[in-house]
Amino acid sequence: MAPNSGGLPSGMAVLLGLGLLGAGAFLRDCFLLLSGDAGASRGLAGSMVEDIASQQRLAAMDLEIAELHRQLHAHVSGDRGAAHGAALASKSKQQREDYSSRAASPGELASLRQEPHGMASKQRDDYKLPAHPVVNSKALPVWNLTADSVTAKSLIAAGRTLTERLKTCCIGQLKARGDSITWFEAMSILAAAHIKKIDVLIESGVASGFSSEIWGRFYTGSPVKIYSIDKNSEGLNDNEAARKRLAPYPNVQFIEGDSLNEIPKILERHRGQRIGVFIDGPKTHLAARLALEVIEQSTDVQFVGVHDVANYSLFDDGLFAAENAWQRVVLRTWQQQWRQEFSHLEGCSPDPVNKCGWGMLIAASSTDMQLSDDDRAFSKALQIQPGVLS
Repeated sequence: MAPNSGGLPSGMAVLLGLGLLGAGAFLRDCFLLLSGDAGASRGLAGSMVEDIASQQRLAAMDLEIAELHRQLHAHVSGDRGAAHGAALASKSKQQREDYSSRAASPGELASLRQEPHGMASKQRDDYKLPAHPVVNSKALPVWNLTADSVTAKSLIAAGRTLTERLKTCCIGQLKARGDSITWFEAMSILAAAHIKKIDVLIESGVASGFSSEIWGRFYTGSPVKIYSIDKNSEGLNDNEAARKRLAPYPNVQFIEGDSLNEIPKILERHRGQRIGVFIDGPKTHLAARLALEVIEQSTDVQFVGVHDVANYSLFDDGLFAAENAWQRVVLRTWQQQWRQEFSHLEGCSPDPVNKCGWGMLIAASSTDMQLSDDDRAFSKALQIQPGVLS
């Protein structure tokens, strides 16, 4: 077995990491037990200073355990990533050329996405969203159904009314890449925005600017404001091209920056307005965390769409299972009901067995569905370390 970058064989690194994690968790548990006994002996009049010091020591232990966990994951990811990197190295150049063509076969779809997802995994190591408690927690999700609630049924009905408009403004007139959203995935965002009568649409992860141009064209002449954010995480140097592509649309504002910083600013700027959010970057775990964050933090957010979430796009069975169990998700575009209605927009088969698109999910707002223990469970599932390509 080849040694990893730290000089230890990967098997030994894993065993060592597991041992360190176990020792750290054991020490923390012992500390909690002893602290609990000590607290009982002091009674209610115990020292507040000692309580604060105890909390600080616990926090320090948690940080140390988290760091050990991160290092262990880095060893495992490094070994598997190296194996995948070797297999993909000879194809990398051709794949990027293939981005300019929509005509990718189902077998090519999976390989096209591996390189960008690998880059996204580095971003996850650079930044972790803070955990926020779910408010108004209920044992089970509670729907507040109204005439403008986003549900699978209402999305399909809205999509039917918008089909001709999308054909007129956009289909056949814009150039897509192999990693762009499909027309029937774009329809899910437009349908949700139509139902909610949004004032603002935020797109995180613009890449070539294809989807943002759809929104710009579709909402030409309307008061809908569109923000398109990208920081070139995929390394394809798309930002300048995207900026030029979107320049003709006065309703679209391109922002070169980190969505994790920019979205809160936009939410604050448009407080009290109806806002839709579409996440096409970051990817995987960080995308899921960002989706839950914006729903938790603002009742102005009317829906969230997340791209690249079909099982053949995520390369992470654990994350797919977590998202599949999240009851806030009202639509998955790769499933039969949506495919039968709208696959014709892309010119692909309505049969979900035939992979078409990378998969879009639509999650309901906290006004349509109260925040609940289901969201808490989803958040907890996202605390596990991101999976690696399998």
